[in-house]
Amino acid sequence: MNPIPVKALVAASLVAAGTLQASTINWASTLNRTNLTSTGATMDASFRFELGVFKGGFVPTRENTDQWLANWVPAQRTPYNANTRWFTTNFVVTSNASPFTLGAKGYVWGFGEAATGGEWILFRATNWTWPAPNPESPVITSWTAKNANAVTLGDVQNSGAYHMRTEAVGSATGPAVTWNEWRAVELAAATSPNGTPADLNANGVQDVFDYALQRGANPNPGSWMRWHEADGKRHLEVRIPRRRDRPAAFVVEVSADLQTWTSGSTVTEVVEDSASALVVRDKTPVGEGGDRRFLRVRTIAGA
Repeated sequence: MNPIPVKALVAASLVAAGTLQASTINWASTLNRTNLTSTGATMDASFRFELGVFKGGFVPTRENTDQWLANWVPAQRTPYNANTRWFTTNFVVTSNASPFTLGAKGYVWGFGEAATGGEWILFRATNWTWPAPNPESPVITSWTAKNANAVTLGDVQNSGAYHMRTEAVGSATGPAVTWNEWRAVELAAATSPNGTPADLNANGVQDVFDYALQRGANPNPGSWMRWHEADGKRHLEVRIPRRRDRPAAFVVEVSADLQTWTSGSTVTEVVEDSASALVVRDKTPVGEGGDRRFLRVRTIAGA
């Protein structure tokens, strides 16, 4: 048998080492660093971060934020810890099923809320490419914010006044936060003695409204009512300051006597269905359906 040159053996070993992929990705920010929103407010526990990829060759930019959600495929989500001021978790890669194909670009998308709307940050490093599963490897790949050198939206700094800073995105819709997930985080410390079953955190607002409405919105449905006048007729309508990224349903019911209530397209019409509001109008003008008209809103949180 012909001997194999030592140089060839060394080269073969290097190639094998180069193809070895870790099965676990640790993705995180830096512990105990200041993180801010676009207004300079401190990032709070309403923020979530997702690890994932964009499908179909989609390239996210500042100009196409309204298309991100439709093309985003998350692998894992973790909440932001406002006490320790960071996020961190491990994701175990078990397959390369599309779109998590070998070499796909990995991103971290952070999203939350502010009084004026959504706040996002999106970043990656140029070497964050999706690995192949390898349960035999003890190596953990580290994808940390401090190594991000490709920031699409927001800002990441390794020194200075802050570590991460989000950017306002207006009416663009981000990943949904379910009722169960929100409740587990926001009401974790709330127990029945602290409030009523409908208001566990005892802040004076029903928990379902805390969840479904824009931050800072008046939770009193009476403040949402207004008149619409056209062709000499007045219709009562309601503008609900809802959030599109919270899967909650709103049912608007009408009545002429506060006794019999009806809902649906035969009695109401939707005149606005945007990311920031749902506006529903009573089809019957005052005077035709009686001297008085009433609207009420029921909120149903999704799982």
